[in-house]
Amino acid sequence: MSQQTFSLQGALGAVLAAALLAGCGQPQEPPAPAPPPAAQPAQPAPQQVVPDSPRAAPIITLTDADADGAVRLQRGQVVEVRLPADRLSGFSWIPAQNLLPIMSTDGVPLFETDENAAPHAPGTEIWRFIGRERGHAHLVFEYRRLTEPEAPPHQTIVYHFDVE
Repeated sequence: MSQQTFSLQGALGAVLAAALLAGCGQPQEPPAPAPPPAAQPAQPAPQQVVPDSPRAAPIITLTDADADGAVRLQRGQVVEVRLPADRLSGFSWIPAQNLLPIMSTDGVPLFETDENAAPHAPGTEIWRFIGRERGHAHLVFEYRRLTEPEAPPHQTIVYHFDVE
């Protein structure tokens, strides 16, 4: 290759490089915005029944007087069981049968006494359950002394539920 060809190639390369670099500093138009994603058909939110909401069925309250009764409730409806108890004597109500998956407990059990009662006075144990799935369930409560788990229960109460 001759000296002249080499210089001509070098000059040509320099001109191309200069032309490329000259375009780099030029302002360019911003890229066109991306088209919006294809619209998805709106999916309805799953319906959840929240206890105590205006659309929820009313809370069903049961006492020991309702024992052996049949109760119909809707899925999501709350059942409150209120049973007299004397915790000072060591007795408490214990659910003795698993209700899952038809019903489950809704929170922890509470103990309530009359506001004018002496400390440690007898009161009411309050249990809440919620209907989860359609079906039949039997709720068995045993009133027993917690310190004597092998002893027979002092009292047994059964409720029958039909969840629709």
